[in-house]
Amino acid sequence: MKEFIVARVFFWLVSRDHQSLLWNQAAGGISLEIMGTWRAAIVEDKNNGLLDEEIKLLKEKLSKESGRFGDRCCDLTVIGDKEQVDRFTDKLKSCFLTEEEISQWRNGLVFKDPWPTNIVKLSK
Repeated sequence: MKEFIVARVFFWLVSRDHQSLLWNQAAGGISLEIMGTWRAAIVEDKNNGLLDEEIKLLKEKLSKESGRFGDRCCDLTVIGDKEQVDRFTDKLKSCFLTEEEISQWRNGLVFKDPWPTNIVKLSK
């Protein structure tokens, strides 16, 4: 059976609400990177250091987003055997928040974070 490859998965993890994350997987290797900060999180941060005009422009951009959570999203590309890809994506979909969990998150519930908390920066 052909193995699948997951490449360039940008995703939002509710326990890291501000961070845009990237998960790469190929063959036996997996990496997780912090790509930046979601625009929605910047607007929500009272200490964002932005001018009123900058916040206004960000809000205008966010108003054009089709998602429920501003620009926060999951963008997944899976390449491989259809049956394996289907099983894999079904498992991933089961990780999405339920409506009840979304309500709890909006009311301040902090979810357990399964990812490592140590951040390593490599420089050249």
